[in-house]
Amino acid sequence: MLTHYSYYASLGAVGDFSDALILFAFARQTAVDVDNKSYYYECLADLAVGRKSEELEMQVAVLGSQGFTTRREVDTAYRYFGIDPSHAIHLNDEHIIGTFKSRLSDVSAAMVEDTRRQLRIIGEARDSAVIRAEAAGALETYEQALSWLDLSHDQADDFVPTMVSLKVCLLSHCLLHLSASLDNELTVCRPQTIQAPWKQHAKPFSSSLNTVTAIDCVSTSRTAI
Repeated sequence: MLTHYSYYASLGAVGDFSDALILFAFARQTAVDVDNKSYYYECLADLAVGRKSEELEMQVAVLGSQGFTTRREVDTAYRYFGIDPSHAIHLNDEHIIGTFKSRLSDVSAAMVEDTRRQLRIIGEARDSAVIRAEAAGALETYEQALSWLDLSHDQADDFVPTMVSLKVCLLSHCLLHLSASLDNELTVCRPQTIQAPWKQHAKPFSSSLNTVTAIDCVSTSRTAI
């Protein structure tokens, strides 16, 4: 088991350092050794408790809200997806995202957010923007758009509007049912064709794909179903 002395040494600090110097040492270590920032965060959290320092404890809480996690949390996140933490270093981001998607398809709706949270922990530990975006459900890149539409790079452009329309219709259907179950007015969407600015994408579709289904939102209530 690691001792307080070991945590001090790992941060390049000693016991008589002020809280400010401890935080400075932590900042420098995490800046130059990003791969081990979870360990340094663990060191800081332990020292905050051992020193009974309100300043350090507050900083630990702030860092936690910014995505810092301990090694124990990271190991737990990997195991959540059936990944041995000791083998994680040999896995690329695509493999981890694939495992996440497989797990997401099997969990209940109540477990979706926790599943994404576990992936966020891994993304922060690996400093992976791709994993963080996947955990957030963001659509910021060409690859993420393809994934959301269940398309591959080699599929014909003509199939893209069809998949977009299908996704929009599914979302509208879900909102209608939510409106019914909540007995409340919600915004639902219907397809509308617009010009598609594919040139904004890093890897644009061919010029033949110049329209796409967009969302034209209207309000509805339970009585509209």
